[in-house]
Amino acid sequence: MDKKVVVIGAGSAGASACFAARKHTRDVKITCINDEEFPTYSRCALPFVVGGEIENFDIPTVFSFEFYEKQKVDLKTSTIVRSVDTDNKVVKTDKGDFPYDALVITTGGKTKIPGIPGTDLPGVKVLRTRLDGEDLFKEGRKGRTAVVNGASFIALEVAEALKLRGMDVKIVIRSRALRSMIDTPLSQVVEDKLVEKGIDILKGEAVSAVLGDDKVNGVKVGDAEIPADIVVMCTGTAPEVELARSMGIEIGELGGIKVDDRLETNIKDVYAAGDCVESECFIRKTPVLNGLGTIATRQGMVAGINAAGGDLKAPPVLSASVMRLFDVDIGAVGPTEDFAKEAGIDVAISTVKYPSLPHYYPGGKDVQVRLLADKTTGKIIGGQIIVHKGAAERINMLSMAILKGTTAQELNMADFCYSPPCSDTWAAEAIAA
Repeated sequence: MDKKVVVIGAGSAGASACFAARKHTRDVKITCINDEEFPTYSRCALPFVVGGEIENFDIPTVFSFEFYEKQKVDLKTSTIVRSVDTDNKVVKTDKGDFPYDALVITTGGKTKIPGIPGTDLPGVKVLRTRLDGEDLFKEGRKGRTAVVNGASFIALEVAEALKLRGMDVKIVIRSRALRSMIDTPLSQVVEDKLVEKGIDILKGEAVSAVLGDDKVNGVKVGDAEIPADIVVMCTGTAPEVELARSMGIEIGELGGIKVDDRLETNIKDVYAAGDCVESECFIRKTPVLNGLGTIATRQGMVAGINAAGGDLKAPPVLSASVMRLFDVDIGAVGPTEDFAKEAGIDVAISTVKYPSLPHYYPGGKDVQVRLLADKTTGKIIGGQIIVHKGAAERINMLSMAILKGTTAQELNMADFCYSPPCSDTWAAEAIAA
């Protein structure tokens, strides 16, 4: 009899688990249970549909119903998991019971809503699901005002999307932009870019209340009341672990599901992957939460293969990330200066601004690089980049350098390429090193 694998969730991690399990063996029955009505789509694409850069919400579908069928994965949409009987290995849903031999939990994350008055008013929005995106898209009209609460990836992407739709956009930044990703000097560059593009920054205070009677009409920030037609909460995400908790699965110190290096939980044959789990930080060797699609897909692959009978280990994470803000790329990998100091790492830091092309060749743009190295070992442990285009490739290179234990001196002397239309004789990263 074929082994039964049930995957809860059809996001990046869930889909990856399904198809990795199928690739590992044909002798397994795979059922994927999804509470949304849609097949797998890119959550990361939602802001770009809201902003009109992607034409509609169907386009970011990653794996269609037909693809699931072709892979012989039974996708159950609009299906709510009520409970899991781990003794008898049965997932109980509103549409019936699904027995399993191995279970993969990929319940993802949920938007954190601050505990302030007024967050239940009509006009308070989040952007986590496709339905959230469709709802937010309807609000984006010229002549209206939006307040975006937060300074994260998604906050900046939402602010840009609504600005592109013609809205008057204000963003509330309590500390500084992208604080968990980049250091203060580059945060300032990002904030300057927001202002340049016509987005007002309200800095140094948090939203203390959402104002309105039967719908939103503003927010309170410090002593000021700021008019608004909508308020978008982008104040972070938390792992969705209620189902796991109800099953008796151990929850880690950061609030995510605790797993071993095979992504198995404390309950045998139950695995977990993606935004709902705690990963191991490559630098600190301590737990860390991640909301990155790259990590989710790789963890899903590991969990799916192991659920299907394989034996694969998930590596620690560096949280390499990149985003586009209007006309610049912003990328980072490894710890920030604050994070490194909290970890007790004595860091040397170098910040460089250098043109992407030789001064004599037209079209060059400044590349801003900030590198962090461990003073004790000389090894590169982090990097941050702002560039007109191409941050992803640069961050990928730095990510590999960190994983391989490259020292600053080795990076400085690395054999980089050169041709006037493509690059200068010295790369900005080498100069920073």
